[in-house]
Amino acid sequence: MSQRGGCVESTVLLGSEKSPFLPPRGADIVIALEPMELLRAASSLHSGTRVLVSSSEIVPATARSLPYPDTAMILEGLRARVRELVVFDGRTCTAESGCPRAVNTLSIGLVASQGWLPFPADAIERAIELHSNDSHLSTHRLAFEAGRRLHTS
Repeated sequence: MSQRGGCVESTVLLGSEKSPFLPPRGADIVIALEPMELLRAASSLHSGTRVLVSSSEIVPATARSLPYPDTAMILEGLRARVRELVVFDGRTCTAESGCPRAVNTLSIGLVASQGWLPFPADAIERAIELHSNDSHLSTHRLAFEAGRRLHTS
């Protein structure tokens, strides 16, 4: 979510790709911080896509007067279209880890623990150490580790 209540999408391309744009059915991994983000990414999915999605609803300020779609229907409708769908409750997991605003970092920890990335989890830990603001570093460390532990629990 952006600070103004709109949607934010980020694309990370690894490998020899030359375009900053993801082609249709071009996502190998999708991380959605809430179910509607996954629905918006549906055109990027293919039979080999691995998906991590938080079941916690985050309604943009611009859509608060509209009914939220049935989350179970969204997930079941997309489950058959992908290789793997991992669902977790981001709001609960981050609150339990003591990092209620770090669902993004927790998600990266969970993806790293799945073995979906072409590099080890400690590479992400090093990036967190190098690029986190000092005031947020301990939060990011805790959230990343909480995500990694989710895979084993």
